[in-house]
Amino acid sequence: MKYAANNKLGPVMVIGACGFLGKHLSSHLKEAGYEVAALGHDEIDITGSSSIDRALSRWNPEIVINCAAISSTTYAAEHPEESMRINVNACENLAKACAVSDRRLYLMSSDQVYAGCTRMGPLPEKLKLAPGNVYGSHKYTMEGRALAIYPETVILRLTWMFESYNEEHPHVDIISRFVKSKKDGTAIRASRREYRGISDVNEVCSNIIRSIGLLSGGVYNFGSGNLKDSYSTYMAFAEAVGIPAESIVEDDSWGRNISMDCSRLAAFGICFTDTEDAVCRVLSKLGNPLPEL
Repeated sequence: MKYAANNKLGPVMVIGACGFLGKHLSSHLKEAGYEVAALGHDEIDITGSSSIDRALSRWNPEIVINCAAISSTTYAAEHPEESMRINVNACENLAKACAVSDRRLYLMSSDQVYAGCTRMGPLPEKLKLAPGNVYGSHKYTMEGRALAIYPETVILRLTWMFESYNEEHPHVDIISRFVKSKKDGTAIRASRREYRGISDVNEVCSNIIRSIGLLSGGVYNFGSGNLKDSYSTYMAFAEAVGIPAESIVEDDSWGRNISMDCSRLAAFGICFTDTEDAVCRVLSKLGNPLPEL
């Protein structure tokens, strides 16, 4: 299948539209001029093929973007059967349905597929992996199975994401963590042995839209890069929000590298702001006094 880039095919079906990414993506797509069918779990059950078929028949989307997932690594570890059903089997159902009807399919994966990787430096998509947690393992399994069913599937490995601070409904992310630290002195633990990217959800959404028609089937690292360890990164965040350096507590008892190499994506002209710049840009705008929690 070949498409012209950003040709505003539509409508777009966003599954998981009540979740963090799905809510933001639906809004961005509408602003970009797309007709959007934003479906929550009450409107489609992707664990059942009949529910998927009914939704596709009703909305007849050109593009299907699945943002529904068990996204907590802790919850996935405690409920592995549910994680398998939603993070793997449901995505297989979508791949089968979109393959039959020749629709463009986007599935969301995670940088957690790199958990347990011993290689240092930004990690490319081509590595063979053995993820060190249930969530990462299920996402990695999903990638292989979905592409085997429907090679045209576009799979995006996402980082941890944040949004601009929402005073009424603060999202639990890196921004709210630093706002809380400044207000009540809560310590933030960070390791010099951890490397990871953190991305602005609005930039993620804009780049998903930019990718429509550009990316062929396959896996793409999709988020902000970060060459610094988490302790050094968090110290920069502390300076941006004006909290004392001693609020960042060094804890090197653990470590991991899930920092992604996004050069494959950049070859298509799709780039992300580096983690430090992306987060500091939002933190420095909060100013004083900080919003009430």
